[in-house]
Amino acid sequence: RALRVDPLQLAPVLDKLLAMDWIGRLEEEGAQRLVLLCSPERTLAAPLLAAFLAEREGLLPVPDLARARSRVRVVLGPQTERFAPGAVETLLSTRFLVTPACDRMGTRLAGPVLPLREALSIPSEPLVRGAVQVNGEGVASVLLADHQTTGGYPKIATVITADFGCFAQIPAGHGFRFKAVAMEEAQTEAKRFAEFLLTLRYRR
Repeated sequence: RALRVDPLQLAPVLDKLLAMDWIGRLEEEGAQRLVLLCSPERTLAAPLLAAFLAEREGLLPVPDLARARSRVRVVLGPQTERFAPGAVETLLSTRFLVTPACDRMGTRLAGPVLPLREALSIPSEPLVRGAVQVNGEGVASVLLADHQTTGGYPKIATVITADFGCFAQIPAGHGFRFKAVAMEEAQTEAKRFAEFLLTLRYRR
């Protein structure tokens, strides 16, 4: 398939390449064509990058919705009944640490044990980003962007959409606390976050 390019967009690029002597114009039988004058294997790319890449305009500001926070909001559930009495209160009243055991699939937390009411007996089910799942030893983990599609650990809470980026920015070794919010607040914040994303524009 042929690549279609708008000549008006291509002209400035060709002018720069001509000025750099990377290409030249060749007249043949009354027609003009462009030929490559440099050897791609031996020519340094630095001048080309300097000519075409936009200059950095300082550091991009980090929006408040993406800053690491000391409190991460969650919606409780969907399986709080699977946990022993006091587990939810422990989740919300205790400080947790982000451990180095993290990747794009999930982050293991260091903190108090969140005991289960009984042995693991949940069949595998679909998972969502931000789910706070607890293994058989009572250790909590938060699922991140590349989490597995299904799992059988009980979920005690889910990080709300608006705070997911904030949680992902917390470095290993730093602490935070969970804060429970109602589903209505989570939905309102998700809409506000979506509206914020629509205001972002590509910077040339």
